[in-house]
Amino acid sequence: MIIIGGTYKEINDFSDSEVIYGSGVRALDTILELDKDISIDFHTCCHEFARKIQLRHGCFSNLRLHIIDSEDISFYYIHPFNLSGISPRPDYFNHNRKVINAEGDDVLIFGMLEADFHITANRVVYDPQTSVRPVLFSDTGSKVDTLAYVLNVHEAKVLTGLEEPDEQAKYLFKRENCRCVVIKNGAKGAYVYDSNVESKYIIPVYITPKVSCIGSGDVFTASFSYFWFKGYSALDSAALASKLVACYASSGNTNDLRVKLEQFSYPELNQSRQGQIYLAGPFFSFSQRWLICEFYKALLQENIKIFSPLHDVGVGGDETAERDIEGLNSSDVILAIADGLDAGTMFEVGYAVKKGIPVVVFNSCEHSNDLQMLSGTGCEMVNDFATAVYKSIWYAIK
Repeated sequence: MIIIGGTYKEINDFSDSEVIYGSGVRALDTILELDKDISIDFHTCCHEFARKIQLRHGCFSNLRLHIIDSEDISFYYIHPFNLSGISPRPDYFNHNRKVINAEGDDVLIFGMLEADFHITANRVVYDPQTSVRPVLFSDTGSKVDTLAYVLNVHEAKVLTGLEEPDEQAKYLFKRENCRCVVIKNGAKGAYVYDSNVESKYIIPVYITPKVSCIGSGDVFTASFSYFWFKGYSALDSAALASKLVACYASSGNTNDLRVKLEQFSYPELNQSRQGQIYLAGPFFSFSQRWLICEFYKALLQENIKIFSPLHDVGVGGDETAERDIEGLNSSDVILAIADGLDAGTMFEVGYAVKKGIPVVVFNSCEHSNDLQMLSGTGCEMVNDFATAVYKSIWYAIK
């Protein structure tokens, strides 16, 4: 098996973490956790990061590293839904792009900032990895007998110019002559299209106590590739990939994925509606407005309906209360920011509890003793940004 993908430093300011991963290394770790005996050729580009890859993976005699010397790249995240910067700037690589050449039976390819690819293969899984500059596989000059696309909803829209997943898949079948198309839809699961089957499949997500979403797409694509190359159907490969993403998301790492899959027990999310999230929280200072807006943008990315007093009502006098109450009554879950212990937010939480509306409380700095009334009345307490977003969406759609 050949893996082509990036090796990047990922810096998450919200959780104060810094790791060397990127799509390529995370896919490599995922597949080696599933099958330590598999033979892999790993193609990537980096400089100082190369030594860390060699140290981490030197024990695998069945792994061959092909590293093109290139500027090391770092991704900076304010939180998992906000990529705040890339260093060096992406436009640097417009004039300094490398080319990865490879030939083999089974090839997993991730789009890369710093490199193009030219391959000849029997089977390929292609994940463009960007909605800014996605490239159709057919435009790379590569040759393949059987092609599978794995995209997220944003990449699919940009790549095809179409809005609906069904039309996007039809376009790719016709334009790319591919065998299957998988379109990931975040907290709502994924769609699987097989050229040999008329109907589409909907792959569920699984409810986990925590959601570490940076890199979850890499794990999905890598897992899908592993099983698809083994001869599993597109449906079965995607179904197993979704379970492995849940295993990864709950821990934030790829350790013991095979064991976790065998012991899998997370409940499936049964979607029955397109509900609304009420976004509660103070917005009387710049920092408070910033946090509200970050949650608002993250929820918008997931294509969920939101009622936000800041965005839908604005700052006003006593007359705003009536419109806020209307928003509460029409919502299916409350995402409440507890930081600051704002009186208005606490009122909204209490109103929701009385009405039987589920409440997800995000708290990053307040003492737990100050929130005992919330935790003691069934509110779900969360201190992680991504987990708060995903749990709110799950309540809204299940």
